[in-house]
Amino acid sequence: MIFNLFNKKVKEWEKALLTNIFSELGGEFLVYKQQIDDALLRGVYRSSSPTPNYVGFKYNPVVSKYETPKAGKFILSGITVFDTLSNQFIEFKVHFYAGLIMGYSTPNKRIDLNPERYKTEGFKKNIKNQKGREF
Repeated sequence: MIFNLFNKKVKEWEKALLTNIFSELGGEFLVYKQQIDDALLRGVYRSSSPTPNYVGFKYNPVVSKYETPKAGKFILSGITVFDTLSNQFIEFKVHFYAGLIMGYSTPNKRIDLNPERYKTEGFKKNIKNQKGREF
């Protein structure tokens, strides 16, 4: 069997975790839950970006329904999720750009996250400028 490393599907735990986080945060984050509910996220890819262990999302054609270029770029940090491989809570950052969920990153490359065990109490919305710097 040949595996296509560049065209993986979004896993159920990824959708469940993001849905749970956005539901708990509520308010302005519910639009991102709606993106998941509308099956906007079509696939995932690993990137050799400057962000370690970044997993990016590919989209279905309905992406234009949610895309808002003026929304800018930001990262949700301070969220932790229980990783069964390390047997501890690890940081889970969610990346956004132009009104879309772009992806997520963790400190560990190999993960097995439990979508029901997460903490959002210390979350921060870190807004980035066009060069990717926080302000």
